[in-house]
Amino acid sequence: MRARIGAPLLALILLGLPLRAGAQADPWQPADPPLPFVSITPIGFRLFRDEFLRLVAPLPGRPYDPVLLGKVLDATLKLYHDAGYRFARIREPAITEFEDGYYIRIEIDEGRVGDITVTGLRRTRPEVIEQQLMLVPGRLYVEEDRVESERILRARPYVGDVTVTATPNPKTGEIDILVDVRDLWSLVPRARLVRSSGETTLDDVLNGDVGFQVSLEDSNLSGTGQDWSFRVRREQPDVAHEEGDETPFRTRTAIRMFEPNVFQSRWQMLALYEQQARPDVDAWELSLLHPLYSLRSRWSFRFTALERGGVSEFQRDGVLLREWERRVKRQFASTTFVSGEAERQVQYTLWVSHEADAYDLTYSGPDLTIVDDPAFFSTRNTERRFSVSPSAAPLQTAALAGASVTWQRLRFTEARNIDRLGRVEDIPLGGALTLSVGGGARALANDHDELRPTASYRYSQMLGTHGLFEMKTTARVPYVIRNGRDGTRGMQDVVLTGSARMFIRGGDSRALVWRAHAASLGRTTRDLNLLLDKRNGVRGYPSRSFDGRRRVGLNAEARQVVWTNSYLVTQAAAFGDIGYVWWDPFDVADPKRAVGVGLRLGLQRLAAPAVRADMAYLLDTDPPEWKWSFGTGQYF
Repeated sequence: MRARIGAPLLALILLGLPLRAGAQADPWQPADPPLPFVSITPIGFRLFRDEFLRLVAPLPGRPYDPVLLGKVLDATLKLYHDAGYRFARIREPAITEFEDGYYIRIEIDEGRVGDITVTGLRRTRPEVIEQQLMLVPGRLYVEEDRVESERILRARPYVGDVTVTATPNPKTGEIDILVDVRDLWSLVPRARLVRSSGETTLDDVLNGDVGFQVSLEDSNLSGTGQDWSFRVRREQPDVAHEEGDETPFRTRTAIRMFEPNVFQSRWQMLALYEQQARPDVDAWELSLLHPLYSLRSRWSFRFTALERGGVSEFQRDGVLLREWERRVKRQFASTTFVSGEAERQVQYTLWVSHEADAYDLTYSGPDLTIVDDPAFFSTRNTERRFSVSPSAAPLQTAALAGASVTWQRLRFTEARNIDRLGRVEDIPLGGALTLSVGGGARALANDHDELRPTASYRYSQMLGTHGLFEMKTTARVPYVIRNGRDGTRGMQDVVLTGSARMFIRGGDSRALVWRAHAASLGRTTRDLNLLLDKRNGVRGYPSRSFDGRRRVGLNAEARQVVWTNSYLVTQAAAFGDIGYVWWDPFDVADPKRAVGVGLRLGLQRLAAPAVRADMAYLLDTDPPEWKWSFGTGQYF
């Protein structure tokens, strides 16, 4: 019995004894302790070097343990991969044993971008696509750069779809990038009829009593990524101030150019020239912008100079009470600095502006009265009809400076058929609160001392797998401390707006969408109003149908994609709109309502928004009637 027990026990003891080459093992003496870590040297660490040194700091002096070393290396790789450097890899450690212990060299390949190949292009030059990528040969590969490069390219009007793929190249040890882009036909002609007022009939068109507008836009001129447009407009711009007056048709042109990457520097330039309807002043604008190109950008700059002219109208209860010509000259500059991480950041903006606004009151109804006192312009005189002599034309100047702060949490999700039919859309999620204040002083060439505080908030969130909720609010409350003419104090021209939109979606093909919106004007010192018509909340009603200083509306629409292929997406819609606009008081029994059906056509190979056609049944006309409503893009 003892022999049977002793033999296995002796075998277990022998198997567990450490042996050294060239030495006779002594089973009754304890094994020598393993040699310690002496030094660990990092090689190739440009990122997280300090973090790696903190991880290995406890190892020197401790007994060599390959399992413990493996855990340190795994923790190091996790730092890289969590930060988006997903192709970082640690080479096999070089371990050297000396009498005093182990000397270890740890070399890391952090993953660098190699060759970039662009495929799928038919009209765009490959270098135009490469210049917009966040991935640059020789720089470290970051996963967020790949994702953001896709977002940047998808935002371009001439790009229909894009996929950026990263693949390690075993021969070069670098990360090769494949960019597959489906670019669109970018030359888009547009044409529409133009009529100053009233309904357009077929006889008007045949007799030449209706103007027209023809435009040609190329958002990717000769494959360079530049956006050019040219427009010709023929119209009868002037309102006949006296019965029997006739005003001739006038043809005017406009040209616009946008360069999104000046000399491959990320700077953007906008230049435009436009002949105005009235007065005879040509409008122009020149802007130079260095945008927050990506979520990791830290600085932005903007410089703008412009001059515009035009005609403004004011009506009440559908009656034109006032019409005046305006000329505006403006210079503006701003700079923005961003702190924080990509998904959670704070933006600080400083800006200065100088504006000169001259206007001539030219029409106020059939009974004209010459008025030379600019103080006469107030809402107390809306029932009087008058004109103003050129010598009495007021000139308002504003020399302002201000600052704003935005707290923002931002991430993106991808969706289809929300605003762009058939195409992938990057939907921002999170919240952004902006507080800003601007001001001017008479000592700095301003007309009066004033403050212009503004607050705005935007929030969006996914609802389940496919739903989406968005809301936006803005409050602008200018405060005049001391008016330059009569010394008044108080709030003036207060503007409050808010809107919310919700999508309840059944996959990518159908959705139930609603929108609620409201706006208010208060303490106005100028001729301002809010409109309710086919462009402002209720489809089918002609432009400028209803007016007031308060407006609320609710729109609901069911959307269903009925047919799609690689060239066309067809979406059907059924909708209902209701809106109120009023001066004072509010009358709940006076809504403006419309119901109807519509069709949207998304052109998959053309760089243009979807074409929208709606047939609306107006419930509050006498009698109720059907009206067509046309436009581009989703109604809301």
